[in-house]
Amino acid sequence: MRVLFERRGRRTVITGWRAWALAVPAMLLVAFIVVAVALFALGVALTLGTILLIGVPVAVLLTFIVHLLLPAPRPR
Repeated sequence: MRVLFERRGRRTVITGWRAWALAVPAMLLVAFIVVAVALFALGVALTLGTILLIGVPVAVLLTFIVHLLLPAPRPR
C-alpha cells in the first residue's frame, strides 16, 4: 500500500506499515459512519412504519366512533 501527500509542490510517499497505520483507522472511521447512518435510517423507517401501522387505524377508528356519537348538525 502506498499513501501519497503533496504539499507546496513536494511529494511525500508513505509505504509499508506506516501506510497501513494511516489507512486502517481511516477505513474504520468511514465504516463506522456508514453503519451509524444505516442504523439511523433503519430507526426512522421502523418509527414511521409503526406510526402508520398503529396510529392511522386508531385515528380512523376514533373518527368513526366520534361520528357515531355526535348528533347530526341541524339544517338552518
